[in-house]
Amino acid sequence: MEVFDNLDEFYENLDESALSDDDALRLLGRLCSRPKTKDERIGYARLRDRLSNWLPDILSRSGLGDESLKQAFGNLGHLAASILENARLPMLRQKTVLGIGGAFSAGKSRFLNALTGVECLPENQGPSTAIGTYLVQGPNFSIRAHTRSNGLEVLSMEELQTISHQFHDAYKIGFADVLHKLIITSPKFFPNLVLLDTPGYTKPSGDNGLEAVDRRIAREHLKNSDYLMWLVDIESGVVTDSDIVFLRELNPKNPCLVIFNKADKKSSEDILNVVHQSEELLRLKGIPCFGVTAYSSADKEEFLGKSLIPEYIGLASKAQPFSARKELDALAQQWLKSFSVQKAEIDADLSTIEDAVTHSTKVLAIQGMLNSYSSLSRNSSKLYYDEKNFRKDMNKFFSTIERNF
Repeated sequence: MEVFDNLDEFYENLDESALSDDDALRLLGRLCSRPKTKDERIGYARLRDRLSNWLPDILSRSGLGDESLKQAFGNLGHLAASILENARLPMLRQKTVLGIGGAFSAGKSRFLNALTGVECLPENQGPSTAIGTYLVQGPNFSIRAHTRSNGLEVLSMEELQTISHQFHDAYKIGFADVLHKLIITSPKFFPNLVLLDTPGYTKPSGDNGLEAVDRRIAREHLKNSDYLMWLVDIESGVVTDSDIVFLRELNPKNPCLVIFNKADKKSSEDILNVVHQSEELLRLKGIPCFGVTAYSSADKEEFLGKSLIPEYIGLASKAQPFSARKELDALAQQWLKSFSVQKAEIDADLSTIEDAVTHSTKVLAIQGMLNSYSSLSRNSSKLYYDEKNFRKDMNKFFSTIERNF
């Protein structure tokens, strides 16, 4: 019998004090340990420095001459986050990440439990204990905690419950302070696709002062996503202003799918109005959107005769998986193409001047054209050395991070 067959019974019968105080403290000690070697920690810090400082410096020194380069430069944060996450967690490599985002209590964990058919994610987590969780297909069911020190610790179901529900209440320690992510594997998850369950970016009413922290943590998690499902509690009515502001901050890599969860609480007419009004609102606000739909995690049903959820999952599953090397190569090629375009433009101007000088009989005009020719020649020489230095710097950059691919 698979472990999933009795998970419902497990949750029903789980004692609220499944772990003793001593066991819970030992668990905290394991999660706070530093199992990585000094060399591994230094290697990760070096990679982060190369991506956060060295690469932007190389690119900015080589020029941001057109909008495509400016946009690529502006997306370096997303790219660096994905590369660092792949370096920390090799099981993510060659897979597409589909993030699940939304406000606190939008029902993200329950939605994923319903979507995958695997009741593995604790629901109703406290706002201080919620942790981003990767769901990755694997041969067996397993739960691993990825610690802040880049270690991986195997957890039991009791320990997962302790992290999710008990420890903060008993000891006032948020596990988000010591854990980076949880990784759950199952043969029932989607092949070639990683689902990312993220903490809500808002606090429930009455919890003041920590909302900025929540937004930062949620944004850091979702930066690693290639595709995004954005969940909204249908009781909110249309997509909220705070959702729109956060989606703009997030700037998803691909159009997102907006899902109104808990739709079983509303009539078909109400659902239709919410969906149509939200579609129009997202269009007016300029949020790239694959579509808007409604879903009931309790009934595992999408409403209004739509099938946008499986369509979106299919789209993400067929997408080219993230490859750090390919992404960085493509980035370098953008700059090299810009050098080629600039060179072609200068060569064309030089050729035009040469032709004009040949056919001109006016001394002053010829002198002016020769001055322009000299200036363009200097620009051409500078461009040649800029490109040469760019290639050298990028080759050095790649050589220092090659082992991370």
